[in-house]
Amino acid sequence: MSTYASLTQDIQDFAENDDTEFTTEIDGFILRAEERIFRETPFLPVFRAENTGTLTASTSTLTMPSGKRTIRSFSITVSSSEVFLQQRLDSYLKDVYPNAATEGQPKYYAEKDDTTLLVGPTPDSNYSYTIWAHEQPTGLSSGNTTTWLSSNVEDVLLFAAMVEATAFLKHPEAAAEWTARYAQALQSLQNEMGRNLGNENTVGA
Repeated sequence: MSTYASLTQDIQDFAENDDTEFTTEIDGFILRAEERIFRETPFLPVFRAENTGTLTASTSTLTMPSGKRTIRSFSITVSSSEVFLQQRLDSYLKDVYPNAATEGQPKYYAEKDDTTLLVGPTPDSNYSYTIWAHEQPTGLSSGNTTTWLSSNVEDVLLFAAMVEATAFLKHPEAAAEWTARYAQALQSLQNEMGRNLGNENTVGA
């Protein structure tokens, strides 16, 4: 397990550099490391989020969940049962339901823009909904001293940060070495994740 303080110190120690120009960039190294890990392992449980709310009758749009990167699924509650909507392009919904006044039980959803979702047909009543998404949680910082990554996969986080640090220092050989170490640690994490997903999908005992 590492904390913000221990990780920043490790980065300085491994880089053997405590110059102000370098240390002021450490938060950026960590941020880019977290971004890289998210992009390469989006299916980690820590990146899964569940958002709930209510679709409003006669309103075909809703605000995108804050922090959403990709939507895994979207369901509504109909007579106490969960019904999943099908994803489509917004142009499809506009073609099938050109008149927003056409109301019914929503069957589809689409991303209208970066902040808005569109459902079709326009809800004929209020429906409770759940949106499962991949979201990047709050990163490591002086104000958020531990995260799931720092607590559970500190080697992956450190190695990814060191790739950024050595690139900043223009040390290509060191960057290549840290990239290799990061790739190995990431592969180990992905293998573990694969085993967990396999266990989730196992039927019976």
